Amino acid sequence: MNIYLFINKRSRLYGIIFSLLCCICLGLGGCKKFLDTKPDKQLSVPTSLNDLSLLLDNRQRFNEGYPAFGQISCDDYYLLNDVFNALSQAEQRNYYLWLPDNTNLGDWSRPYQAIYYTNVVLDLLPQIPVATHETLLRDRVEGSALFYRAFALYELAQAYTPAYEPGKALNLPGLPLRLDPDFNKPSVRASLEATYAQIISDLSKAVNLLPPRAEFYLRPTRAAAWGMLARVYLTMQNYPQAVNCADSCLQLQSTLVNFNSLPVTASSPMPEPSANPEVLFFSTLSLSSIFNASRSRVDSFLYRSYKMMDLRKKAFFIQNADNSYSFKGSYQKRTTYSIFNGITTAEMYLVRAEGLARQGAITGAIGSLDSLLIQRIQTGSFVPTTVTSATEALDKILIERRKELCFRGLRWTDLKRLNTTLEHQTVLTRIINGETYQLMPGSPDYVALIPEKVIQLSGIPQNER
Repeated sequence: MNIYLFINKRSRLYGIIFSLLCCICLGLGGCKKFLDTKPDKQLSVPTSLNDLSLLLDNRQRFNEGYPAFGQISCDDYYLLNDVFNALSQAEQRNYYLWLPDNTNLGDWSRPYQAIYYTNVVLDLLPQIPVATHETLLRDRVEGSALFYRAFALYELAQAYTPAYEPGKALNLPGLPLRLDPDFNKPSVRASLEATYAQIISDLSKAVNLLPPRAEFYLRPTRAAAWGMLARVYLTMQNYPQAVNCADSCLQLQSTLVNFNSLPVTASSPMPEPSANPEVLFFSTLSLSSIFNASRSRVDSFLYRSYKMMDLRKKAFFIQNADNSYSFKGSYQKRTTYSIFNGITTAEMYLVRAEGLARQGAITGAIGSLDSLLIQRIQTGSFVPTTVTSATEALDKILIERRKELCFRGLRWTDLKRLNTTLEHQTVLTRIINGETYQLMPGSPDYVALIPEKVIQLSGIPQNER
């Protein structure tokens, strides 16, 4: 059986605040002792739309703490020997060197906690009377729950499932799809095809329910749902649909920040996320000391790929005393050990550009790319991109995607996706303490091991190694 959590109405803050006392039981395992405990008389469930809305306004649950496995494992950065040797958490060292690790329970359980919250909301919603003036609130609550569930499933899939390849996903392992709050149902791994179908289904419903704009920047919007669909379809290599969804997103919100207006030499040059018009949805990966700017060093090849007049070179990076560089261009603004992995308009321009290039629509592809680049290049220095073929257009767009979206939790998914074709495969290399480690395209090490405690308690099959 499976235990999620239960709801405890404990206090009032901005109305009713619910504290969910979690018994995830190690990420979907069993917990009979917990079930045998007599319920507290004070325990209750939400009884109004406002209650459900407040349940979803939980930054720590829905906007923070998504799996950091891919960002730790990717090639945006490198560690010096002394920094690596000082890492206190074994899973960070193992992830960095692409070694097997089945101990990191948090990256697995936190998204499933978020999924349980959404299932509680979606299960209770039909039982709550809705007044005529509450119709829009009801739609927003349902749309938000569907969006958050899809987002959590997608982030889990990037860490714990192989790359999605059309025609192969039906026979590849996906995730346990927990779609209701009944913790007695056993966990079963769905196929990768079914996993992505569920993500698409939730988001497709959400776009018709969410408002165009949010009263609070942490909440999802219709533009965010279209943007997330574009990201998902790109991951699935369904490029026509990725273009369509990116277009729908940009029709609602298309503003880009002109980097000429930023204090690019400042230690934290980006606008606050609540005031950044590029941010469609705000979220971050789980905390990791590796992401401290004083520890991680920007990949030297990546840094050299920016031209002198490219303002991202100053806005994104800061030079260290040893002439290496660290990343400073986070869209979450705050100096923490976590990485912004939310959705932005800049990403949408790149999704649209890549999708069009793959369909041979060169003019539209380069037009979308240049719409972004003109906002990143020093005033008076922008030169329109010229190409002679769709292949050349695609290559340039992928280079710019690499440069624009570094340290954003997206590189790992891009590596997995691009490694499925010979022309864009990448071999990753680390050198630590005199030893060389390599990650080859298509390696099973691109997929994180499910925590062993989850395997023991749920009986779901482990990923291959």
